[in-house]
Amino acid sequence: TQRQNVIDGLSKRDMILGKFLFIIALAAAVALYAFVVACITGLLFDGAENFSRKLEYVPIYGLQTIGYFAFAFLLATLVKRPALSIILYIVIIAIDIFLYNENILDHNAQFFPTITISELTPNPFYDTLIDMQKMESAKAGVKFEEPPNMDQGTRSVLATIYIAIIFFVSFFVVKRRDI
Repeated sequence: TQRQNVIDGLSKRDMILGKFLFIIALAAAVALYAFVVACITGLLFDGAENFSRKLEYVPIYGLQTIGYFAFAFLLATLVKRPALSIILYIVIIAIDIFLYNENILDHNAQFFPTITISELTPNPFYDTLIDMQKMESAKAGVKFEEPPNMDQGTRSVLATIYIAIIFFVSFFVVKRRDI
């Protein structure tokens, strides 16, 4: 499609800008859908007082979606074969999750771009894992130290910086590449 866009008369800059805007529009649509579903289920099952506190996660979820889409777009621009870029995306995410959950890289793993983006929204499975580790430590009589974690604001700013870097790298890769 990139070649066809250039043949149709779009410049590489316009083509990349259109793809970036499409990523942002798609992420906004996904965040809007999540908002509507959250409104319906939150008001039905949680009540208005608890529901309003958790609305802050909707724009954060939109940022997380933009981050995932931007990373996938970067891989698609670096690897020309679609199937290979999808497999590479899945492998990179799986490796990052494994390294982070197994504490192989200690607290430094939280600064990896994919982990920073994935940690924007709370993960109930990770919270359950931490609770189980706390209970096991209490049974053994050992004090459990929770892994250090950055706050939500820092993580959001860092994710935004990573997304901007990913967009610029994608832009320069496509701009320099012969389509």
